[in-house]
Amino acid sequence: MTIAAAMRDLPEPPPPRADFTTLLGSALHASGDVGREPTSALAAWGRVAAALVTSGVVPLVAGWWLARHAIGSLNSLEFSLGLSCIVVGAVLALRTLALAVVGRVLRGRAGGGPVSALARATGLADRLSAVLMGGAIALYWSLPFDALARFGLSRFTGGIEVFFVAGVMMIFGTVWALAPNIDLALRPVGWALEGLGRLRHVLRIALVYPAHHRFRTGIGLSLFSLVCFVSVVMACIAASATQSFDTIPEQAAGYDIAAQPLFTPIGGLAQLHAALGSGSSGALANVDAISTATPLPFGIVEPTATDARWRLYPVSQVNGAFLDGVGLPLAARATGYASDAAVWHDVRSHPGDVVIDAAALGPDDAAALAIQQPRPVSAAQFIAPPVAAGLPTITNLQTQNAQSNSPAAANDLLVQIAAAINDPDILAQNTLSLQHVVVGAGTIAPTTLWGIDLRGGPAIKLRVIGIVNNARGQRFGIFGSPATFAPAEAGLAPFGNEYYYFKVRSGADARATARSLGSALMDHGFETTVLQDALLNATGPSVFISRVIVGLAILTLLVGMAALAVTGSRAVIERRQQIGMLRALGFRRLHIQLIFLLESLLVGVAGTAIGLTLGLILCRNLFAVDFFERFRSGLTLVVPWSELAAICVAAVCASLLASVLPAWQAGRVAPADAIRFE
Repeated sequence: MTIAAAMRDLPEPPPPRADFTTLLGSALHASGDVGREPTSALAAWGRVAAALVTSGVVPLVAGWWLARHAIGSLNSLEFSLGLSCIVVGAVLALRTLALAVVGRVLRGRAGGGPVSALARATGLADRLSAVLMGGAIALYWSLPFDALARFGLSRFTGGIEVFFVAGVMMIFGTVWALAPNIDLALRPVGWALEGLGRLRHVLRIALVYPAHHRFRTGIGLSLFSLVCFVSVVMACIAASATQSFDTIPEQAAGYDIAAQPLFTPIGGLAQLHAALGSGSSGALANVDAISTATPLPFGIVEPTATDARWRLYPVSQVNGAFLDGVGLPLAARATGYASDAAVWHDVRSHPGDVVIDAAALGPDDAAALAIQQPRPVSAAQFIAPPVAAGLPTITNLQTQNAQSNSPAAANDLLVQIAAAINDPDILAQNTLSLQHVVVGAGTIAPTTLWGIDLRGGPAIKLRVIGIVNNARGQRFGIFGSPATFAPAEAGLAPFGNEYYYFKVRSGADARATARSLGSALMDHGFETTVLQDALLNATGPSVFISRVIVGLAILTLLVGMAALAVTGSRAVIERRQQIGMLRALGFRRLHIQLIFLLESLLVGVAGTAIGLTLGLILCRNLFAVDFFERFRSGLTLVVPWSELAAICVAAVCASLLASVLPAWQAGRVAPADAIRFE
């Protein structure tokens, strides 16, 4: 430092930077004395390694290797980490090159001007580098996980670990970009609060400390952001699970009991009424509606489609209350129908008229009808009943085979179907998808399909005149009357079992009614299942886990509050002399306490905003790629805004509560004792 620079109180020049050749020579020289001074040798080689990292060489090489290896293995996590390293290395290399150019330009100039100019250039380069590296990392990891497929790259594979790493990297990148520039980010806050009058000096001190201690501020911000981030993600997943699994009446489609004959078939509704009417149990006394359904193995083709070919889709022959729309609400009607009742009248009385569930619509048509599409059709839907499919005791493959008049043929057929549709990719390629059938709000064009039983027989013409709402994924299939499918089933053995659904009158005991039905039809092996009990057994653990997740989200806030309290108490000890100086300058105890409260509030508000924003982005990406579809959960993203608002308020309050003890301790510091403190 020159005398003029010292007298003018110019910034202290940065320490001289040795070039890489000098560092390497020093390391080689120190290696010769490694036996006598191993610490010096390690320190010298450490400086070489640090120079390689800060110049961008190591990140570029590591990123290139990871990305190259990931492209071969299609590993999403490795590729994303490699790309992040490449971005960091490129920015560091540009920073090193820019500072070298600035240093060469300023070299040889006399006085302290070049020194201060180089210091300013270094500070500016550090700020820009942090913004570029942190911003690029946060932006990349915030993209949808299949975004790279738009650039011609193959779809990468990855599991839940990708989402964990993505959350950490999003927060790390955001804080990395913000922490070195926290003073610039706080300037608008200072300008906005200039009118506080006597408390203006308190605000300025509260904003100065986080701006000058950026590393500590960044650590605290990262911790609190991560806590809020985890809370937001857990709350969204819990709300999505609750909506999907905690809606038993919707999942049961309004019915209370499902049943199937295990020994001999009953033969339909007429035979069921006859059998129950001839008994003395009075089993139907508490039943309001009865429906029956039988799955059929059909191939379907849409002749007017651009790529018309035979495809697969679940088909059910229904009767009873199903043909009145009970349990099958319509989301759209064909043109010419003024009411849902008119649609169901034609399905009952006009052979060939059918309705189909919303899962068969394309994404554009579903969006036009403003309905939520369920999860894709699975293999189980082709041999299952249309309502509450997949629940224990309701779908039984062995029972279906036993009911067939030709068990061997039925077994062979089921094996062939299973081999074709058990692969989700093959099934997705061969599933029926109607395109451009929506012509207006709640209206579709009557759509002609042709269907044929896969076991043989003539093809039949079907006309779709309604779309069944299937938001919960419990009503898959094409639904038609027995008269519609009679020509195709003539001469063929029954394929699937008979399924019966009973709607119990209000106030009646569904369990007692189920026992009465089973007793009256004991000769047929009539197995009854109370849908509420079956759904609770199947989905209860998921609902319980979702509520446990909400509790864990609350615990994470307590962890963040404890961390802020610890760091705040430590800050009181480290800043004891500063507190004494402020008290000696006229700051009151209340002012000192407000300073600590405002500093903690700043971290709480900023961390809450970062955690909320990045948490919602991650949830969007998580559900956009149907990650939960592999578990056949049918989850769709639900954002619980009221719960998120409560989490944000609780997080801000937690940051204030965490600073109460440190603020109280700081206010009790005596000026004389604090100034003498060492």
